[in-house]
Amino acid sequence: MTSDAVLMAYLVSLPGIGRRTLEVLSRSATDQGFFLSDYIFGKEFLSIERVTETKKQTIASSLDSGLIERFQDHLETKSIRIITPQDEEYPELLQPLEDKPLVLFARGEVHQQHNLPIAVVGTRRMTAYGKKATTTLVRDLVTAGCSIISGCMYGVDTAAHTACLSADGYTAAVLGYGFDHCYPASHRRVLDKLLEGGATLLSEFAPAVAPQPGNFPVRNRIVAGMSAATVVVEAAEKSGSLITAQFALEYGRSVGAVSGPIHSPYAVGTQHLVNQGAKLILSAADILEDVGVISDANTLLTQSKEPEFHSAGEREVWHAIPEQMLFDELLETTGFSVSELTVFVSTLELRGLVRRAGVMVEKCA
Repeated sequence: MTSDAVLMAYLVSLPGIGRRTLEVLSRSATDQGFFLSDYIFGKEFLSIERVTETKKQTIASSLDSGLIERFQDHLETKSIRIITPQDEEYPELLQPLEDKPLVLFARGEVHQQHNLPIAVVGTRRMTAYGKKATTTLVRDLVTAGCSIISGCMYGVDTAAHTACLSADGYTAAVLGYGFDHCYPASHRRVLDKLLEGGATLLSEFAPAVAPQPGNFPVRNRIVAGMSAATVVVEAAEKSGSLITAQFALEYGRSVGAVSGPIHSPYAVGTQHLVNQGAKLILSAADILEDVGVISDANTLLTQSKEPEFHSAGEREVWHAIPEQMLFDELLETTGFSVSELTVFVSTLELRGLVRRAGVMVEKCA
């Protein structure tokens, strides 16, 4: 007999059957004292008035054990597991939400519940300033014991995931499409690296669901819902990150916005959030203070194990390098001149903190 979890996952893979329909079916089955599988296979659901006849016929015509077995085999072949609210792996902070997903598809590591989850999101058109801010914030959040949640798009999302793994932290990426797809197509390498680094990939969408514009706001609610706080790093006036922040506010979660250069178009969205009451984020301490992890922002990261630096410039250069970085990219990220950066890299190299390999600068400690 098909388990309720597999049946739920199969149902949402059918055309036109989404979370709301599944929620109606599940509640009706419970109210009438049925297990969902008995309720569906016994055709009891055909009498529900809140489900359209078209949807009921779609379900009824798809109740073939062979089709369900092939669907389950496809999940197993792609190492996709099903998570429902009854599972220990289901993100804790999603549990109390009325619009929580009833089915999540997952790949990679089992979702970790023990670290404080913080969402770090932002523009896809990340600037050098945004990359530096994201890397610094994420590194310090991981040092303070946080996990990082984001939406796995290019730009700030990918920078957040990458910085987290570079700091030996745990990150979960929420996709806006099913696991049979990758968006953009060039992002396949990013997804593979996340899986190799111990991340968890999550999606509310069945594997065959292709990326569509309407999927991403749906994805954003999960990013916000499974996080104690949402931090926006760079956002244009009409950024999807603002949707994530709005969901976080509706869920009663903390929202922060990183300050940006006043002339940058990607500071417009974050400034709007601050004007609406979001916390201005200048460091990870501001986030941790807002969620009650620390009582005084000046006490942040006493456990941080960083080398002793001889100047602020050395510290900035060392922290700007995730693991390795092109010298030219490091120039853009830090904003130093060629001569300044050469001096800082040379002094760090002399003390064994970095080494140069051609045009690449690599971190040693």
